[in-house]
Amino acid sequence: MRAAIIGGSLGGLTAALLLRDLGIQVDVYERSPAELVQRGAGIGFLPDAARYLVQRAGLVVCGAAQPFLQVIYDVEVPQMAFDRVCLIGDAAFVVRPHAAAGTAKAAADAWALAGALKRHGDVVAALADWEPRQLALGQQLLERTRRIGRRSQVDGNWVAGDPELIFGLHGPGA
Repeated sequence: MRAAIIGGSLGGLTAALLLRDLGIQVDVYERSPAELVQRGAGIGFLPDAARYLVQRAGLVVCGAAQPFLQVIYDVEVPQMAFDRVCLIGDAAFVVRPHAAAGTAKAAADAWALAGALKRHGDVVAALADWEPRQLALGQQLLERTRRIGRRSQVDGNWVAGDPELIFGLHGPGA
């Protein structure tokens, strides 16, 4: 059996390693117009740090010589498996950064795929078993990040330290 992984992110590399551990020959393909620097890291901070950052964010934005805007899009697919091919991570769901769970989602897709392949041996059967749970996980994460984004950017009722806003793939802190 042979697999091609498109995208050398942490999720892509996790998928490649898990598949290789199952004895599958894996090729990883990555293409970027620029050197891949300053990517793949995450941050975490406690309530005092959050209050500090919120109080000073306006000073940073107003004091910037040339502020920039980064547009954030939500992307979801209705299907992740196509015969013997599947989409994992950002190829299937691009979610807002509010849950800091994009890389965790890609890794969860990879772990679940490796488990399904181990249970079934047959790629098509494994993907049929794997897809419904990963679609549900992606949809749940996307809805959660939309809720958090709406609270912080539209409703204005985001409060630093609110437990619902804790990072996590399966829910706050999970």
